[in-house]
Amino acid sequence: MATALSLDEIRRRCTKVVADWADEPGDERQQAQSFIRDLLGAFGITQTKAALYEKRAKRTSTGRQGFIDALIPGLALFEMKSAGRDLNAAEAQALDYMEDLGDIERPSRVITSDFKTIRILDIEAEDGADTVQFPLEELPLHAEDLAFLAGFQTRSFGSREQERHLLGPLKSWVGCMRSLRRLGIQSTSPPYS
Repeated sequence: MATALSLDEIRRRCTKVVADWADEPGDERQQAQSFIRDLLGAFGITQTKAALYEKRAKRTSTGRQGFIDALIPGLALFEMKSAGRDLNAAEAQALDYMEDLGDIERPSRVITSDFKTIRILDIEAEDGADTVQFPLEELPLHAEDLAFLAGFQTRSFGSREQERHLLGPLKSWVGCMRSLRRLGIQSTSPPYS
């Protein structure tokens, strides 16, 4: 039975991915699948059949057949470009394929990369909070941004404004408790007891 990976273990594995790929030329045709497999492996996805590679899909803009570099149905679509290529074009291409996918296949995230930079588009996130981009060498620092690949989930309760309103008093209480502890005073009463 497989065991869940901790974020520390995922970060360690991400560090290895960075070391293995830092000096590679980043050729889409020759290295895309290997890069994606190594990236997925860092998050515990090691079975080759977990992702569909080179999946045929019709581009909405042209009506022509193309190939999605990798698809984990319902979770993530990967579109790779050679090093130095435009990630905006890669993302547009990925989104162009999405219309051809069925509801079950349609992912919640698009991951694009040119082997040197990784961009994650969360299709379900609010505008302005939907995209994270970072250089490959920062992959371990951004493990949480890709943790959904390992089954980690982000929960949202209400709107961001509601979360801030509800969490504000709790954060203040936590700050007060820390200050009191520094002064040697112990108190455990929450603000809403």
